[in-house]
Amino acid sequence: LNNLLSETPPEGYKVARVMSNTKKVRFLYEWDNVSLDAQKIFTQDLIKKGVLQRAVFSGSKSIHHIIELWSNREPQNKEEYRFMHKFIAQQLGLTEYDGQCIDSSRLTRSNNVYRKDKGKWQELIYYSNENRFKCDNWYEYYLAEKKNKNNDTTTKLFRIIDSIKNLNKGAD
Repeated sequence: LNNLLSETPPEGYKVARVMSNTKKVRFLYEWDNVSLDAQKIFTQDLIKKGVLQRAVFSGSKSIHHIIELWSNREPQNKEEYRFMHKFIAQQLGLTEYDGQCIDSSRLTRSNNVYRKDKGKWQELIYYSNENRFKCDNWYEYYLAEKKNKNNDTTTKLFRIIDSIKNLNKGAD
C-alpha cells in the first residue's frame, strides 16, 4: 500500500515518507470535531466544486478528504506546501480541520481495511481521477503574504527601536 498523499512506500520500507519523496501534490483535510453528517455535507460540496479526488470513511468519526493540486508550479518546500494547504482550505471555505493534516508525509485512511479497534471497515465514499484544485496563481499569493510578513516584522522592529530611543531620551 502506498501513502495516498505522497505515493511513497509505507513505514517499514527503506524510502522515508518525507516532502522530498512526494511525487504528486495532494492535500488531506479531516475533521475530528465535526459530526459525520456535517462532514458528508462538506464531501458533497467538494464534489460539486469538482475538486475532491478521494474521500474515505475512517471507520470511526471522520472522513478523510484528499484534494490534488493542478498547477503550473508545485510547492517546492515544506513552507510552500503548508501555505498551499491553508490557501486551498481558505479558497474552498474549509475551516476547523485537523491541523496535523498539513504534514505531507501524514498517512491517510485506505479503503477496505478492517479496524479491529473500532470493529468497522474503512470505506471509499468517493473517487474521481479527474477532479483537481486548479490554481496557477497561488505562488503570487504566497509571495505577497511572505512580503507582508516581512513588512510586519520590519514595522515591529522600527517600533521597538523608536521605543528604545524614547527611553534613552528620558534617561538624559
